[in-house]
Amino acid sequence: MEAHRDRIVGDLFGEDSYFASIKEFWPLQDEAIAAKRDAYLAAGWPDVVVLDRGQEFEYWNMAKAGKKAGGRVYIAVAGSGEVTIHEGYLTHKEAAKAKAAKGKAKDEDAEAKAPAKAKSPITSGMRNYLDLHRHAAVRLALLANPNAALRLLIAHAIAASGNSGASRPNPKQPASINPPCR
Repeated sequence: MEAHRDRIVGDLFGEDSYFASIKEFWPLQDEAIAAKRDAYLAAGWPDVVVLDRGQEFEYWNMAKAGKKAGGRVYIAVAGSGEVTIHEGYLTHKEAAKAKAAKGKAKDEDAEAKAPAKAKSPITSGMRNYLDLHRHAAVRLALLANPNAALRLLIAHAIAASGNSGASRPNPKQPASINPPCR
């Protein structure tokens, strides 16, 4: 209003007023819109779209999205010079893409945060070596207690576990664990 040098026309009660010269009004209005656009960009909005003069904001084709979600600010300028600002909108298609990308990013973050599947530090060779020591410990315990050895022999005979002396040795394990059949 301070930059306007022509007269301003108002009604009798002073509620509405307008510029008398359109030629002077639009350059000033465009400057004010550009300043508003720059203020939104400085405030951190990713994009500010100034619609063509008289073009309506198609709210039915838009989805609400915040500043952090990539929402834009749309500035609609009516033919009368009235300016309407719509903050935080994306097209439905862009909102769907952003939602899919966000979901994918969450999945990637979850994978990055999830601990990797822990691998056993014990190799198969080391596992066989430990099995040898376990069997040796069991043999030693059975030699020290012959009654327990007899009960274990009877339990194996009744349960038919398949580990009787008539079975074939496992070729994948050391011979000391599976002595040859006699």
